[in-house]
Amino acid sequence: MSGDDDIGVLAEDQEATLDIVVRVKPGVAAGQRIVYRVKDVTFDREDPAPGNNRGSVAVFVQSIDLAIGFFQEAIEKDSRYALAHAALADTCAFIYMYVHTGNEVLDQADEASCRALEIAPELAEAQISRGFVLGLAGRHSESDEHFETAIALSPWSFDAHYLYGRAC
Repeated sequence: MSGDDDIGVLAEDQEATLDIVVRVKPGVAAGQRIVYRVKDVTFDREDPAPGNNRGSVAVFVQSIDLAIGFFQEAIEKDSRYALAHAALADTCAFIYMYVHTGNEVLDQADEASCRALEIAPELAEAQISRGFVLGLAGRHSESDEHFETAIALSPWSFDAHYLYGRAC
């Protein structure tokens, strides 16, 4: 994420522990910058709400639902806001990767990443989102192309290198 004017999602996986930070562009959602953090929530892909994590999982789901709502609100206000589409795609992709095994959320990520890329193909974040989603869908050669384009557009982008490395 490059700054306070961006909408983005950062997720870090360390032994199946999520740390998600959601930044919402000022003036887009209720006129303020809002940051939500969910730390040290461990998920089992087979059982996303094991006994001792039920409260943490509920907080995680509420925070993610809120983030998705903010991104959708931004898109409703400006349907050509490519960063909001990319952020929605990334959020859905992380949900697919860590919580859900069904394809519905991956389909939503696919649609949002396609829209971000359609609006702003020169935007590294759009290329990163598309590469991330395609990698999760098992379409690795297409994923590689988008990550390589993102890196050419923004050589110092952590997200481009990190997610490209995960997709390999």
